[in-house]
Amino acid sequence: MLENENRDIELVSLRIPTGWIVRWNIFFDVEPVIENGKIIDNYNDSEDLLWLQSYIPEDKKEHWQEWHIDLGWYHNEAFRLVLFEHDRDHVIKTFESQSIGDIQEKINEWLKNLS
Repeated sequence: MLENENRDIELVSLRIPTGWIVRWNIFFDVEPVIENGKIIDNYNDSEDLLWLQSYIPEDKKEHWQEWHIDLGWYHNEAFRLVLFEHDRDHVIKTFESQSIGDIQEKINEWLKNLS
């Protein structure tokens, strides 16, 4: 939770199933305010908002796939959500939107499908 002068700002609620690690999360539940093509609030203005990684036990590393979900705000335009395997050279899917609700729904969908 981020404390603001006027209110407490919560993180976006996500359905993260067993088997996932939250590496980083500063994805606040505040819709972006955009004027003249630029984001004017500073809550989600970062290329590093969320990073989720699938957990793989040591004895399963040869057989299980390692998934990552990464979220950032890019070029003052939109949130960009990326699903990749092992590293950024193996991008499987991307999704862009200016809506927190759309991003939240897509993250939950990807997590459900990969679990």
